[in-house]
Amino acid sequence: MGRSYWVVTDIKRENTMQTDAAPRPLAEVLRRTYPFVESATRLETVFGRTISVPDTKNGWIKKFNEARNVCFAEPQYFNHFAVEWISGNPQTALKVPNTIVISERYARKYFDDAQPLGRTLRLDNRVDLTVTGIIKKSAGQHPASLRCIDFVCYNPRSGKQWQHAGLGRPSKHVLCAAAPGNQSRPAGNCIG
Repeated sequence: MGRSYWVVTDIKRENTMQTDAAPRPLAEVLRRTYPFVESATRLETVFGRTISVPDTKNGWIKKFNEARNVCFAEPQYFNHFAVEWISGNPQTALKVPNTIVISERYARKYFDDAQPLGRTLRLDNRVDLTVTGIIKKSAGQHPASLRCIDFVCYNPRSGKQWQHAGLGRPSKHVLCAAAPGNQSRPAGNCIG
């Protein structure tokens, strides 16, 4: 989407520190408060997570240590990038807690040739996630530093659960899309 912006924050103390993150509630505030924002979403890339394919006895069939490919995202994330969907619905895939959208590459990695939709993946041996979408790898569509080219997205709506998964930190990547006709108006001048 040509009207998308990555919101960044300057932390002003003795010195100014520029960050690539924004306060956790900012995406929701942008969606509810500012009419020049068509859409806003939070995204967090987390590191060193374990994804497993559970068996029926509370164990696992396969287990993977994912160094950098796990991203927690809100449903609006897919409004910001041209992602080709193999299966699932981009409008509903991440609307329900404990759902996951995975790339075609990761579907093969986790499930071989089996149909992944509706199957379960387990995060850090604690949270079961239902696969609700499969997307193609879409190189060049994402900011390089987010490293979500081959990504796994989760719905972060059940906040207490995600804090246990290490997401209690106060900052996120926030992406927003200006409403049509507002793309030339710098958001920082309107918000800051």
